[in-house]
Amino acid sequence: MAPLRNATSEVEFYLIDAFEIFHYLPVYQELVRRGVKATIVAEPCSINTSGNWFDYNTAVKILEKNGIAYSVKCNPDALVSITTQMSSILKKYKNYRINVPYGISLVKSGFSLSDASCRGFDAKIVHGLFSKKSLVRYMDQDALHPVGYPKHDSYFKNTPQKNALLQQFGIKTDKPVIVYLPTYDDDASIGMFGDEIGSLRDRFYILTKPHHCTARLPEKKHDLDKLYAISDKVLGGNASFSDVCRCADFYIADAKSGAALESLYLNNKPAIFLTPRKRNIVDVFYPELFEIGHIINANGFLSAAVERIFTEKSSVDAGDLEYFLGQRDGYSSERAANIIMKYCQLCAEKKWQPL
Repeated sequence: MAPLRNATSEVEFYLIDAFEIFHYLPVYQELVRRGVKATIVAEPCSINTSGNWFDYNTAVKILEKNGIAYSVKCNPDALVSITTQMSSILKKYKNYRINVPYGISLVKSGFSLSDASCRGFDAKIVHGLFSKKSLVRYMDQDALHPVGYPKHDSYFKNTPQKNALLQQFGIKTDKPVIVYLPTYDDDASIGMFGDEIGSLRDRFYILTKPHHCTARLPEKKHDLDKLYAISDKVLGGNASFSDVCRCADFYIADAKSGAALESLYLNNKPAIFLTPRKRNIVDVFYPELFEIGHIINANGFLSAAVERIFTEKSSVDAGDLEYFLGQRDGYSSERAANIIMKYCQLCAEKKWQPL
C-alpha cells in the first residue's frame, strides 16, 4: 500500500497525468540515489488539484508495476515541489515550486514557452538554450536552468537497436517505417490528413503512437479508431516514445506538438510536420520550426512530399537540436538534480523566500 503522506519528504513530484511518471522518474531516481527524500505523489481525483483530469488508476498501475514508491497525499511542507503544469497545481505547497516541462512546442501560443509556465514558480528547469532565451521576458535568467532532457538519459547512454525494437513490437516488414505522431486537440492532423497517411501504406509501414489523451479520453475515440484504420500498428499512449522514434526511417508529426522536435532529437531522420491550419502559419509558429522541418497545411500534397523528402534523406544539424533540447550525453538528470538540491538547501537554510 502507498503511504497516505510521506511527512519527511523533501522533494515531491506532483502527478496530474500518468505520462508524467516517465518524465519525472530519472530525476527522482537520481535524487533518491543521492540520499534526498524524494516522493512521487499520486493524489486521487477527489483531492487532486487537477480534479478529474488525473488518470489516477492508470498512474497507480504504472507505479506499482514498476515498483515505484509513491504517496497518495502530498506533504505541504516539502522543501521543493515540482510540476509540468502551471503553478496553481502546486497550491497546497508552502515552499519552493519548480516547473519541469516535458517538452517544447514551437507554436507561439504553446504553454511551455509562455508566461503561464513561469508565473508563480521560483525556478524553471528547461531543456536547451532556446527555451531560456525565449523565457527571459517572463522570468529572471538566474531562475532558468537548461539541463537537457532527463527522460531520455538511458536512451543516450545505451541506444537500442532498431531491429530489436521492431521485433519487440511484433513488426515484420521490409518497408521503410514511417512513425506517425499526431497530437490530440484541434491542431491534430488525424481528420484532415488521416486518409492520405493511410494511402502511404503501399510504400511504407505506418507505426503510430497516439497522444496519451487520444488514447484515454472517451471523446477522442473517433480519432483513435481512425488511427487504427490507417496504420499498420498503433501503440499505447504510454508506450516508450524513444523506442518508437528509434524505429523511424521517416516522421510525420503534428507541427504544434512537442513530439516534432523531440523525435528528431532522439533519431534524426527526414520529417514532415502537419497542421490543419489553412492560413497565417508563419504567424502561428516560431520561424525556427520552418528551418528544421517541412510544414504542410493543406491536404493533397502529403504523399508526393513524403516521397521527395524521404528520397533526399535530409536531416537537421545536431547542434540545432541541442540548442532546442539540450545536450544528448545522458547526464541531464544529474544536472536537474543539482538544481533541485540547490533549492532544497536554500529552503533548509531559509536564505531565500519562495514566491
